[in-house]
Amino acid sequence: MDEHISTPTIIKNQIRALEQRLSIATEKQKKLRQQLIEEDISDVVLSRLTEAINDPTRVESTQLKGLQKQIFDEMMSAAEKCCVQELISYHRLSGVSVFDFKQTHTALRLETFYNRTFKEPYYILFTKEHQTLAQNKIDKHTIPSFIQLDNIAQRFLPDYFDTFIRIVHELVQAYVTRREMMKEIACLTDVYPLEIINENASRTRIELTLEKEDQSIDITILFDDMSSAYPTDVEAKYSDTSEEDMVLRDKLMNEDILKALMEYSAE
Repeated sequence: MDEHISTPTIIKNQIRALEQRLSIATEKQKKLRQQLIEEDISDVVLSRLTEAINDPTRVESTQLKGLQKQIFDEMMSAAEKCCVQELISYHRLSGVSVFDFKQTHTALRLETFYNRTFKEPYYILFTKEHQTLAQNKIDKHTIPSFIQLDNIAQRFLPDYFDTFIRIVHELVQAYVTRREMMKEIACLTDVYPLEIINENASRTRIELTLEKEDQSIDITILFDDMSSAYPTDVEAKYSDTSEEDMVLRDKLMNEDILKALMEYSAE
């Protein structure tokens, strides 16, 4: 992995577009969270008032003072709980968090996402021999074996800890995206004339067969860059002639793979 390796222009454009969409979605999520906090506080106030006041005309002034304090305390408690939960959610949204594990390790948690849904997190456990996390050794981890974590650590630790985290996170996130995409493609085989022939563990080589107008098209999708969910090469050849279907190839290279397969199968 070399962070200086150039990326094809089309992939850079797609990444920028995705980053813009993520930024917009994040802002929308913040606004929704604020609305939820306000609704939660309103619900607490309303429920407490309903419980405490059956007939407001009969409540004495001394009781109202006590009630005001109770309502204020309940509002503060509700706001605090909502804010704590919001902070936890923001940490998850950032994708990376660090915490102590059983007083013996410092754990690095890498969140993964697909289709606006949290997927499984991955963990790297560091020893506590030194105060600085980057100076410590990796003791255990749940990173998939096809991601060469030891090699990445040797290259970037301890001097480039942030780069190490970014690269590993990109690798596991890209793997989860490719894996979940293949699960969705597997579901398509029940509806479309599509068959999965082979896929390797890292989902960086995928082989499919698509039946089209009494012809069979052999599709090979390659992801030479393991940190990307975009293919680096696609072959789509007719089985009997070995002639390549350039329309399908271009769709798979430049569009959403799942959408391209569905649209092309339905044509």
